[in-house]
Amino acid sequence: MYLEQISLGLTRISAATVPQALVWSETVIRKDHPRYACFCEASLLSNVARFPGVAAAVDKADAVFADGVALTILARLNGHPLPQRIPGPSFLLAACEHGVTRGWRHFFYGGAPGVAERLWSCRFAYSTFRFDGRGARRYG
Repeated sequence: MYLEQISLGLTRISAATVPQALVWSETVIRKDHPRYACFCEASLLSNVARFPGVAAAVDKADAVFADGVALTILARLNGHPLPQRIPGPSFLLAACEHGVTRGWRHFFYGGAPGVAERLWSCRFAYSTFRFDGRGARRYG
Protein backbone atom coordinates (compact mmCIF):
# COMPACT_ATOMS: atom_id res chain seq x y z
CA MET A 1 0.00 0.00 0.00
CA TYR A 2 1.31 3.42 -0.94
CA LEU A 3 1.16 6.26 1.58
CA GLU A 4 1.29 9.80 0.25
CA GLN A 5 4.44 11.57 1.44
CA ILE A 6 4.41 15.27 2.34
CA SER A 7 7.70 17.17 2.55
CA LEU A 8 8.11 19.40 5.58
CA GLY A 9 11.63 20.52 4.72
CA LEU A 10 13.55 18.70 7.46
CA THR A 11 11.63 15.48 6.96
CA ARG A 12 8.62 14.01 5.23
CA ILE A 13 5.36 12.90 6.78
CA SER A 14 3.16 10.05 5.61
CA ALA A 15 -0.37 11.36 5.12
CA ALA A 16 -2.59 8.67 6.61
CA THR A 17 -5.36 7.88 9.03
CA VAL A 18 -4.95 5.22 11.72
CA PRO A 19 -6.90 2.65 9.63
CA GLN A 20 -4.68 3.38 6.61
CA ALA A 21 -1.55 3.07 8.75
CA LEU A 22 -2.81 -0.31 10.02
CA VAL A 23 -3.38 -1.55 6.47
CA TRP A 24 0.09 -0.28 5.55
CA SER A 25 1.52 -2.15 8.55
CA GLU A 26 -0.24 -5.33 7.51
CA THR A 27 1.21 -4.97 4.02
CA VAL A 28 4.80 -4.45 5.20
CA ILE A 29 4.62 -7.25 7.77
CA ARG A 30 4.24 -9.65 4.82
CA LYS A 31 7.47 -8.41 3.21
CA ASP A 32 10.68 -10.41 3.52
CA HIS A 33 12.92 -7.58 4.63
CA PRO A 34 12.84 -5.35 7.71
CA ARG A 35 10.84 -2.15 7.59
CA TYR A 36 10.07 0.48 10.19
CA ALA A 37 7.98 3.55 10.84
CA CYS A 38 8.69 6.62 12.95
CA PHE A 39 6.17 8.59 14.95
CA CYS A 40 7.44 12.14 14.71
CA GLU A 41 6.63 14.94 17.13
CA ALA A 42 8.30 18.30 17.76
CA SER A 43 11.14 16.88 19.86
CA LEU A 44 12.10 14.32 17.23
CA LEU A 45 11.84 16.96 14.51
CA SER A 46 14.24 19.22 16.43
CA ASN A 47 16.64 16.28 16.79
CA VAL A 48 16.40 15.66 13.04
CA ALA A 49 17.65 19.23 12.57
CA ARG A 50 20.48 18.88 15.10
CA PHE A 51 21.79 15.33 14.70
CA PRO A 52 22.70 13.79 11.33
CA GLY A 53 22.29 10.24 12.68
CA VAL A 54 18.73 10.94 13.79
CA ALA A 55 17.98 12.60 10.46
CA ALA A 56 19.32 9.55 8.60
CA ALA A 57 17.24 7.14 10.70
CA VAL A 58 14.04 9.12 10.12
CA ASP A 59 14.86 9.53 6.43
CA LYS A 60 15.29 5.76 6.02
CA ALA A 61 11.95 4.99 7.68
CA ASP A 62 9.34 3.48 5.39
CA ALA A 63 6.69 5.71 6.95
CA VAL A 64 6.87 8.79 9.17
CA PHE A 65 3.60 9.51 10.94
CA ALA A 66 2.71 12.85 12.55
CA ASP A 67 2.63 12.02 16.26
CA GLY A 68 2.33 15.57 17.52
CA VAL A 69 0.11 18.56 16.93
CA ALA A 70 3.12 20.64 15.84
CA LEU A 71 3.64 18.42 12.79
CA THR A 72 -0.01 18.60 11.78
CA ILE A 73 0.07 22.41 12.05
CA LEU A 74 3.35 22.59 10.12
CA ALA A 75 1.87 20.43 7.35
CA ARG A 76 -1.26 22.61 7.19
CA LEU A 77 0.86 25.80 7.07
CA ASN A 78 2.75 24.28 4.13
CA GLY A 79 -0.53 23.72 2.29
CA HIS A 80 -0.80 20.00 3.00
CA PRO A 81 -3.32 19.31 5.77
CA LEU A 82 -2.93 15.79 7.13
CA PRO A 83 -6.00 13.57 7.41
CA GLN A 84 -5.20 12.67 11.01
CA ARG A 85 -2.57 12.87 13.73
CA ILE A 86 -1.28 9.38 14.63
CA PRO A 87 0.16 9.29 18.17
CA GLY A 88 2.56 6.38 18.65
CA PRO A 89 1.04 5.07 21.91
CA SER A 90 -2.48 5.10 20.46
CA PHE A 91 -1.25 3.39 17.31
CA LEU A 92 0.50 0.72 19.37
CA LEU A 93 -2.78 -0.28 21.03
CA ALA A 94 -4.66 -0.08 17.73
CA ALA A 95 -2.05 -2.32 16.10
CA CYS A 96 -2.34 -4.84 18.93
CA GLU A 97 -6.12 -4.94 18.50
CA HIS A 98 -5.90 -5.04 14.69
CA GLY A 99 -3.43 -7.91 14.85
CA VAL A 100 -5.55 -10.22 17.02
CA THR A 101 -7.46 -11.78 14.11
CA ARG A 102 -4.37 -11.69 11.91
CA GLY A 103 -2.12 -13.63 14.27
CA TRP A 104 0.33 -10.77 14.78
CA ARG A 105 2.86 -11.23 17.54
CA HIS A 106 4.23 -8.35 19.58
CA PHE A 107 7.66 -7.82 21.07
CA PHE A 108 8.05 -4.62 23.07
CA TYR A 109 11.43 -2.94 23.13
CA GLY A 110 11.80 0.12 25.33
CA GLY A 111 14.62 2.61 25.24
CA ALA A 112 14.66 3.55 28.91
CA PRO A 113 14.68 1.12 31.83
CA GLY A 114 11.16 0.12 32.77
CA VAL A 115 9.42 1.12 29.51
CA ALA A 116 9.26 -2.36 28.00
CA GLU A 117 8.21 -3.81 31.34
CA ARG A 118 5.29 -1.38 31.60
CA LEU A 119 4.16 -2.34 28.10
CA TRP A 120 4.63 -6.01 28.93
CA SER A 121 2.29 -5.64 31.90
CA CYS A 122 -0.52 -4.64 29.49
CA ARG A 123 -0.68 -8.21 28.20
CA PHE A 124 -2.99 -9.17 31.07
CA ALA A 125 -5.56 -6.57 30.00
CA TYR A 126 -5.59 -7.99 26.46
CA SER A 127 -5.75 -11.75 26.80
CA THR A 128 -6.22 -12.28 23.04
CA PHE A 129 -3.00 -10.44 22.08
CA ARG A 130 0.05 -12.53 21.27
CA PHE A 131 3.01 -11.16 23.21
CA ASP A 132 6.39 -12.66 22.39
CA GLY A 133 8.50 -10.82 24.90
CA ARG A 134 10.12 -7.61 25.93
CA GLY A 135 13.56 -6.06 26.13
CA ALA A 136 15.36 -2.84 26.88
CA ARG A 137 18.53 -1.19 25.72
CA ARG A 138 21.33 -1.44 28.23
CA TYR A 139 22.82 1.88 29.26
CA GLY A 140 26.34 2.38 30.48
